[in-house]
Amino acid sequence: LETDSLLEKNETELSRDTFGANNIVFLIDESGSMKGDKKMEMLKAAIKELVSVMREIDKITIITYAANSEILLPTTEAHKKEMIYKLIDSLKPYGWTNGVSGMNTAYENIDKHFIPDGNNQLFLATDGEFNQGDVTESSFTEMVKANAAKGTKLSIIGFGQNEKAVKLMKKMAEAGHGNFLQIIPGSNNTNLLVEEIK
Repeated sequence: LETDSLLEKNETELSRDTFGANNIVFLIDESGSMKGDKKMEMLKAAIKELVSVMREIDKITIITYAANSEILLPTTEAHKKEMIYKLIDSLKPYGWTNGVSGMNTAYENIDKHFIPDGNNQLFLATDGEFNQGDVTESSFTEMVKANAAKGTKLSIIGFGQNEKAVKLMKKMAEAGHGNFLQIIPGSNNTNLLVEEIK
């Protein structure tokens, strides 16, 4: 019965007649700055909400980054929900941030599993307070624009109230033909990722 109700929910939210296959990559900031304000807890809830409506034709990849990037979940059919939930629950913030390494890994992964007639989308989840090393803001934006031109959207799940960080995240999402989705501490808007892939 539980499986039937899940399938029913999937078809209600993401009908195959209306929505093509999804190739979704989550790039998650797992650095120490994500510890405060229950950022990681809110992020986990939002990702789980999206996974709950994804179908067997959809693919999901989870990449984390702090000092280095790591592929936590290699590209997997999205109906393997219990395994995916466990991995999401295992996320723990630590260390400093190197977002550039994570972006490169994420785009390489999307290219490898690209769905020509589908929705290929990178969700970057961060508070935007990351160390870019020697990479300038303009070259970062160019990387995003180049991938958007090839058909990969970038949407940013933003946390925190740092004005400079929010401005950069909005600029990057615009360059990536996606949206900036801000999660405010204390809000229960876990459905915003589902609305974004629609």
